Amino acid sequence: MEANGKIHIVCRFEDRSASPDIFRVKYLSMNQGETTAAIETVDGSDKVTFGMLPRIAVRRGVSPSVPWIVWSELTNVASSPVQIFHSNRSGGTWAGHRTQIGQPGLNDNPDVFVDASDSPHFSWIRRPEDPAPGDNFLFGHDEIYHQKLSDGSATKVNGADPGDGSAFFPSARLLVDSRGQPNVVWPGLRYAKRVKNPNPIQLNTTWHRQDRIVAPNAKDYDNNGRPDYEMSRPYEAAISRNDQIHVVDFDSYTRTMEYGLGTGDSEAHIKIFPGGTVDVTDGNLMCTLPLFTTKGAS
Repeated sequence: MEANGKIHIVCRFEDRSASPDIFRVKYLSMNQGETTAAIETVDGSDKVTFGMLPRIAVRRGVSPSVPWIVWSELTNVASSPVQIFHSNRSGGTWAGHRTQIGQPGLNDNPDVFVDASDSPHFSWIRRPEDPAPGDNFLFGHDEIYHQKLSDGSATKVNGADPGDGSAFFPSARLLVDSRGQPNVVWPGLRYAKRVKNPNPIQLNTTWHRQDRIVAPNAKDYDNNGRPDYEMSRPYEAAISRNDQIHVVDFDSYTRTMEYGLGTGDSEAHIKIFPGGTVDVTDGNLMCTLPLFTTKGAS
């Protein structure tokens, strides 16, 4: 939804008139007060997977607004059977804007976010065609990738393991804060972030894994020694004006509350005044104050 009340909706539509059935991406928008809306088919989306749903984000600084949609699609390429595609309704039409992104292997469960500078970001889950020893289809070695469209290339989110504890439905949600720093949240309420440090105007290439987001009754491991997750997977996520992350699954809600003590990731710190540093991911301030001095007898 836009600030003016206009809503944008995307869904996966099963076309049973075809044989076999075809899944397409459908889009509609409605202004505040409208009761009907025209449904449009996103151009070129006729091989959508039956798994995860397409995602939508709106380019906020443009009038009329430009929605971006991302989805996963079956391909005929053996080494990359499922790939990620995105499109935008530029110029009032979806025609001619379908573009492929992704990595070799199985790519699914994409997400999209448009940052404050109107630049779209994408994330998705990748399962390599050559899994690590001991992995199988259900508990594979999933990876998360992120790409800012203007960058032209994707980066792997280091330290992320979206399949643990939720292998049937691995997922990740993408958010970009007010400084243009991307955040990716995955099952277990872990998240990672790229920060503008040490260069305050350029994103560091390293993803910094953060402490888990607080959840009721959260614990690290279940009785069988496997990672335990009170919230199965991030179903929806949002980021507020103060860059606080809010997450819901099917029946729970939580948010980032960065009250943890300690210095955290040292590479995410910048120096301020003598003896102090601040964590650019969560705003925590670390400082040593010399309250007194003593002199001993020789």
